Amino acid sequence: MCRAHYSSWKYYVAPRDSGADFEQWAAEQEPRGGYGNCKVTVCPGLAESPLGLCSWHWHRYKRDRRPGGAALPASWWQRYESQGRSVPVSCTDENAFRTWCARVDPAPRPGLVNLRGLRPLLRAEIQYTLFAHTQQDRHSIWRLDWIQKLVNLARERDAGSLTDLDLDDFPRFHTSIVKKMLHYLRLVYFTPSRRGTPGSSRPTTSASASLTGPATST
Repeated sequence: MCRAHYSSWKYYVAPRDSGADFEQWAAEQEPRGGYGNCKVTVCPGLAESPLGLCSWHWHRYKRDRRPGGAALPASWWQRYESQGRSVPVSCTDENAFRTWCARVDPAPRPGLVNLRGLRPLLRAEIQYTLFAHTQQDRHSIWRLDWIQKLVNLARERDAGSLTDLDLDDFPRFHTSIVKKMLHYLRLVYFTPSRRGTPGSSRPTTSASASLTGPATST
């Protein structure tokens, strides 16, 4: 349930009618307006309260000791929302809160790699190399949580391309994945006439365009 319906059931229905049938009550409820998207830049989820964070990022915000001090009034649902009043949000340092929203990692989601917040070329490179890896007859296993961690590290560094990453600053395990990705990219970026010539290879304009094109449209 969303926070509004959960609060309605918990504070108004269940305490006053111990025999209330939850399934019947839920079937009779009307839709309520939501709280919009989660304010975290890379999060595709919906906010669970007027604070503007999804459930996962709300718990992460508390774990990070609430940078900026964003908070809702005590008993906000009973005092404000249940009475149709707008819920005030307080913040001791709005810039700190916005900075946290811009920098915090996405929530882990099974079967999904979140590429939001990456520069277009880097996003396209990762998409391509993941595909290229699956096309090999024999290849190592890249778990999606490993790839997500790599993406988060690249996002933190505001990299424009995989070639921008300083691998000396990366965990050894993720360094090996990036090196394999760079190998796949060399087959796209380097022209046949220059491939294999040490010190003279360079990315081609057509190859760069082929990677950046699809990424900017997704």
